Amino acid sequence: MVIEKIVNNNVVFSRDENGDEIVVAGRGIAFQRKPGAKIPLEDVEKIFHIQMGINTSRLDKLLAEVPLAILELTDDLLAYGRKLLKVELSDSLVLSLGDHIATVVKRAQEGILLVNPAIWEIKRFYHEEYLVGVKGLELIQERLGVILPEDEAAFIAIHFVNATNEGDSQDLMRTTRLMQEITNVIKYHFNQSFDEESAYYYRFITHLKFFSERVIRATLTKEEEDTDLYDLIKLKYPNSFACVQKICQLLKEKYQCTVTKEEQVYLTIHIQRLVYKTSKD
Repeated sequence: MVIEKIVNNNVVFSRDENGDEIVVAGRGIAFQRKPGAKIPLEDVEKIFHIQMGINTSRLDKLLAEVPLAILELTDDLLAYGRKLLKVELSDSLVLSLGDHIATVVKRAQEGILLVNPAIWEIKRFYHEEYLVGVKGLELIQERLGVILPEDEAAFIAIHFVNATNEGDSQDLMRTTRLMQEITNVIKYHFNQSFDEESAYYYRFITHLKFFSERVIRATLTKEEEDTDLYDLIKLKYPNSFACVQKICQLLKEKYQCTVTKEEQVYLTIHIQRLVYKTSKD
């Protein structure tokens, strides 16, 4: 590897064996070196692959402003996230999340802490991503000596949710809000609370999450299928079916969304299973 461009003393641009542009980080990696100089492998601490289409001028600015210690911390958090969430995450997340963490740490050192109004919804509906956020707070405290509030774990979680789903932060917040509205309908319909740590609640939330995302993006299935199954479920689980009708009414009035019979069948089955398991316990 050779240096193509120097960002600062610790970060340079180079290319890998395939000719793809990469960011190479290491303490003093550019010290007394110029573009064209070879990079000794022993000086390399981290290599980040750059996502196609990323704004290079913004990237330059970001890399120049984010300390190497935070890039390393964020890279370790990304590795933790990949393992816990069992998903592929782009190296580009290190750069955007590193920028976020650097900003948050600076604010905290100035005594400025932000409240996350959606912390409880994120903690409930995106629990694993929230756990990654908690790990981030632990790393920040251990390595930087900065203690951040629980709200920040939820902000970090949002980065991981967005990285593993299509859409943006606005879609995420709308989806989370809708999930809360639907769970409230279920809770009040059955006059019952649920064990949010249980496996069946987790399975229900997973289905609800995908359903809500489709509502927000207006990608619910349009095809009507299997009327016989719809009629059977309506007769077999009348209370859960009645609950689903309330949900459909909410979606129609507030989101101008019509739920097909097929979607109603799936919702009814998931709600019935959740309520049955809770009652059994």
